[in-house]
Amino acid sequence: MDAHIVFYRTDKGADELKTRQHGLSQKQRLALILVDGESDIDALKHKSPTDEGLEQILESLAMNGYIAANAGAWVARSPDAETADGSTESEQVARAKDELVDLAILVLGDQADRVVKKIKSSADNKAALLDTLQTCRKLVGLFIDEAKADELQGKCQAILAEL
Repeated sequence: MDAHIVFYRTDKGADELKTRQHGLSQKQRLALILVDGESDIDALKHKSPTDEGLEQILESLAMNGYIAANAGAWVARSPDAETADGSTESEQVARAKDELVDLAILVLGDQADRVVKKIKSSADNKAALLDTLQTCRKLVGLFIDEAKADELQGKCQAILAEL
């Protein structure tokens, strides 16, 4: 997950802190309490008594609608030295998959579950990832919204252009 993403609590998240009606685990509740709409993931890690699994917990909270990322949280990244350092295609695709998961959560919020699962289960090669993203675009267009599908596709292409 991009360490510079800033999450805020949704109405569902704020309600959960007041009522505890959804039965979040202690770690999930702590992460939800830490989310303040101003601190990025790195700052949340510093505030947390332990950052063990924090990113996965935040991902889960986002996919379940308790938190969401600020609209401007995702910015197309320019290629960095890591991708030019001789790393294998598999390593580059694995990094791209992590970025694509972050992106799906940012664009789709609590509706990202199926897309995230598809991206994570895709093989670590560019051809397989391209096929997976075409399938994800169709899923989003059919089950969520065409505008979100277009937005997701455009931002995914920016990530894939770096491969």
